[in-house]
Amino acid sequence: MVISAETALAGAKITADHLVIYDDDHYYLGSVLALQLRKDGHRVSLVTPAGRPCDWGQWTTEVYQSNTALIEAGVEVVTNTLLVQANQGEVILECTLTGERRALTCDAVMPLTRRLPVLGFYDGLRDMGVGLAKAGVQSLIRIGDAEAPHIIAAAVQSGYRAAMDLGEEVDITQKYGRREHPV
Repeated sequence: MVISAETALAGAKITADHLVIYDDDHYYLGSVLALQLRKDGHRVSLVTPAGRPCDWGQWTTEVYQSNTALIEAGVEVVTNTLLVQANQGEVILECTLTGERRALTCDAVMPLTRRLPVLGFYDGLRDMGVGLAKAGVQSLIRIGDAEAPHIIAAAVQSGYRAAMDLGEEVDITQKYGRREHPV
């Protein structure tokens, strides 16, 4: 059974005893949901490909308090691990360091992974076509959650980037996707 984070956040009754939260978000949501589900009486395994839950929390100093709370609440924390398959009654996990696979029995999986862009407003504006030009709008770009849903700081950065690039033809992969490639 797959349960969405939205289901838990809405306070819906969850009947599964043992839940695996697969947290590829790396911020606070996995930890918060794990703690709430433990409080509600569920057994919880928090699986993350990161080296620790709430890894982004190192920049806000909440990682230490958050991880202490997880351990004290009895959440099973599984780090450096990918969820590669979800079957009825189990998930298949793979160590990111060794590639070793193992099964973990569970009643449900809650994925906190890639989120889909929220495009309603953007699509509505784009569909106006020539009406935009008549209104004086010279360009339309996707930013924030219309580009890639993430934390609020990412939306702020997206808006900043859009403002810095305003009026320019920018290949974002060249300007923002740079990586070091030592020879």
